[in-house]
Amino acid sequence: MLIEFRFKNYRSFRDEAVLSMEAVGLSSFKKSLIEQNKMKLLPGAAIYGKNGGGKSNVIRAF
Repeated sequence: MLIEFRFKNYRSFRDEAVLSMEAVGLSSFKKSLIEQNKMKLLPGAAIYGKNGGGKSNVIRAF
């Protein structure tokens, strides 16, 4: 299970970027969270933004 993904200095990302699946400060949809090792994780994620914003570069880094 992917909990956190970090990368930096790749294509349009000079600084470190983090994709975290940990549910921090999320009070709604508590029933859909996944509990693993005392952590509450999100069941899914979405990457969205304007054209040319680096969405494809995140996928390429992965």
